[in-house]
Order: sequence, then C-alpha cells, then structure tokens
Amino acid sequence: MAKVEHVFEWKFGGTEVLLMGEFNTWKGEVMNKVEPPDLLKPAGYTQQPLGQRVSGGQQPSHCLIKLLDPGRYEYKFRVDGQWRYAPDQQVTRDNRGNENNVVDITGA
Repeated sequence: MAKVEHVFEWKFGGTEVLLMGEFNTWKGEVMNKVEPPDLLKPAGYTQQPLGQRVSGGQQPSHCLIKLLDPGRYEYKFRVDGQWRYAPDQQVTRDNRGNENNVVDITGA
C-alpha cells in the first residue's frame, strides 16, 4: 500500500519538541515550531496551507508531517527534556504501564 501523510501536532508549548515513536524506532525528530504567519504559507508538496492541514481548535505550537506505511503506531513527545503525551490525542498504555499517544493510519 502507498504511504499516507500524517500531521503530528503538539499544542502545549515548549522550546524544543521532539517526536518519538514506533515509526522512527523511538529516536527523536525535531518538530517544527509553528508561528502564525507560517500557517498561511504553502506546506510541502501538496501546496495546501498548513492551517488547513492541522486539526481545528487550538493551533499547534509545533508540528511534523510524516509519510507512514498504513498501520498502528504508538508515539510520544519529548518537550524540553521531559517525556509527554498529548492529552488531546488518543492515548494508550503500553505493557510497561507508560501512557503513549496512538494513531491508526489507514491507506487512502
């Protein structure tokens, strides 16, 4: 199946935000800080404004767009050195009792 584009969002501030998950073997990827003017610029190859690609409500402070194979992925954020999960996104508990976010990517 074809890879699917997914926008990961962090809406709770912080200076340095890393995205870690099963899709990158839990190695941190720096998330892009989103400033209000950036929401109006074309984003990536789809040329669709980022403001139209993120979920409604509170604007994210950081985001990262990834192309993923269809599947279920657990992930978490490292915000200024602290492990965090986003309470506004689906949460699951792993076999060690850690709370992680989870996303189910389906093919288009």
